[in-house]
Amino acid sequence: MPFLRPAELATDAAPTEPVLLHALDHYAAQGRAFETIALLQPTSPLRLPGTIDAAFARFAESGADSLLGVVPNHHFFWRPGPPVTASYDFVNRPRRQDIPPAERDYRETGSIYISSVDAFRRSRNRLSGSIVLFMMDELEGWEIDSETDFAIMEALFSRMTDAD
Repeated sequence: MPFLRPAELATDAAPTEPVLLHALDHYAAQGRAFETIALLQPTSPLRLPGTIDAAFARFAESGADSLLGVVPNHHFFWRPGPPVTASYDFVNRPRRQDIPPAERDYRETGSIYISSVDAFRRSRNRLSGSIVLFMMDELEGWEIDSETDFAIMEALFSRMTDAD
């Protein structure tokens, strides 16, 4: 049976971890305990069939405390200075497709987080202890944080439903 969050956890600015703790405490008060907690953020709604099951399987086989969904990053990043710095060796600029997986950066998707309840309760953070990355399809890596993101997601969903 669904339940409502308290008002202070139902605002646009409410952090996620207290909401998860509230849900765990709510069920604990009913005598229900869980070993694992999963967070599927609504701002990252695009998950392909089988992704959630595959993430749980990866989490179980890894023995990790936490898992997060990631996609390969294919961008070069810069930080303003002074001094201006790059996230890569711009003097010996590599071709993006030639960067080996072990040297690649991966972007957190916001789409799926899985954690052992014990690790989550100890740290009060969705990611703690030993962390494993779950590689997702690039299509699943979009987040809706702006109107432009929303338009991109609409186009992707439309394309996916047209392909069916």
